Amino acid sequence: VLELTGKLDDLAFASSALGQRAPAAEEALRALTALGVTQADADRAVRAAIQEKGGLSAPDLIREALGRLK
Repeated sequence: VLELTGKLDDLAFASSALGQRAPAAEEALRALTALGVTQADADRAVRAAIQEKGGLSAPDLIREALGRLK
């Protein structure tokens, strides 16, 4: 229990940041897999786009991710 002291604040911050991006990321992942991209490749591309560009709309995130798959 003592090892978790201070860690819960970091976890709460991370999950709230992810929660803001989750709908666009989920939509982008669904669109990419519908286009025939593997789940692993789609996930990698979407994560890279989010990391580099920040919070994007789903259409912009799809475009960015597709550009990374080439």
